[in-house]
Amino acid sequence: KEMTVYEKFIIGMLTNFGNMTLDKIHNTLKMFCAEPSYDKSLQQLQSFLSGLVSDEKLEMRDGLYLLKK
Repeated sequence: KEMTVYEKFIIGMLTNFGNMTLDKIHNTLKMFCAEPSYDKSLQQLQSFLSGLVSDEKLEMRDGLYLLKK
């Protein structure tokens, strides 16, 4: 639930940069999210992204996350 604040950042990154791996999303959030600061683990992010896939907001294909069309 506390991860929902990052959903807009993630959607924005995928819109601007295209498909991204879990590591790339994680590292980009660590670099650019100052308020609130991003201090989550890779596993927490993966779990959150899996929820977004279940909610049909994102797709996961060949190790890449992409926006659902």
